[in-house]
Amino acid sequence: LTRDGVYDNLFPSIGSKFTLRPNLHAQFGYSYAISRPPIDSLAGVWSINDIALLITAPNPNLAPEKTDNYVARLAYYFEPVGSFTFLVQQTEITNQRVTVRGTAADFGFTDLDPEYDNYEFQSVRNNDRLYRYRSMELSYNQHLSFLPGYLRGTNVNLSYTRNYANQYFPGVIPHKINAGIAWSYGRAALRLSGFWQDDTPFTTVFGRYQRHNFKLDISGGWRLTPRMSLFFQGRNILNDPTLLYEGDPTRRIPAALYRYGNFGVTWGAGIRGNF
Repeated sequence: LTRDGVYDNLFPSIGSKFTLRPNLHAQFGYSYAISRPPIDSLAGVWSINDIALLITAPNPNLAPEKTDNYVARLAYYFEPVGSFTFLVQQTEITNQRVTVRGTAADFGFTDLDPEYDNYEFQSVRNNDRLYRYRSMELSYNQHLSFLPGYLRGTNVNLSYTRNYANQYFPGVIPHKINAGIAWSYGRAALRLSGFWQDDTPFTTVFGRYQRHNFKLDISGGWRLTPRMSLFFQGRNILNDPTLLYEGDPTRRIPAALYRYGNFGVTWGAGIRGNF
């Protein structure tokens, strides 16, 4: 059995930059692209997970995704070294690949072995609706070189991101905040960074979401020579777990804990060389 397919595509893109004032810049851009489905989503054998009671099946009829990307950015720069930026982005996807779950009957597999009657089925399909994703980001970054003495090597950054999609889709974080402070003096360097995210859907099944959480990381180092340094890093140093729930957080319906994930605190250290 062989399959042949032919299609032509034009991939236009355009970008522009305007200097509104010496320290105020505006940028705009547009691009069109496609994304071909991976081979394992198109063909292959079924993957049967007897622990999760889940069967994953390929879909030979998947079509490429087609994407229109729009972006606009406004940046204000100030002395001594700092910036405020405002960015908006919109992505429109046709033939979006989505992973769907259901029963054997939902997928048309009605004559299977009775052993799989209690299994869920999962496969990738093309979305028949236009998927529109929008994002807005405000960010601030500044090197605090005006501070005295040991503090002159301090840098701070803070950003807030608002994401929105016209359809329920896993991985779209409605609100998230990133913040960090870095310090360096002589041979020493230290950085503390934190990330907070809102309740976020984690599967295509409506009502399954990852609860809001906060992760704090730390890293630092000591330069031994111009080409060699010691370093260390700690991930999730507050030991904040990942909690997955079933419910509807937007309607304040009581949610049940679906999965508890705690990967603990991760520490690492070593020596780094540049040659």
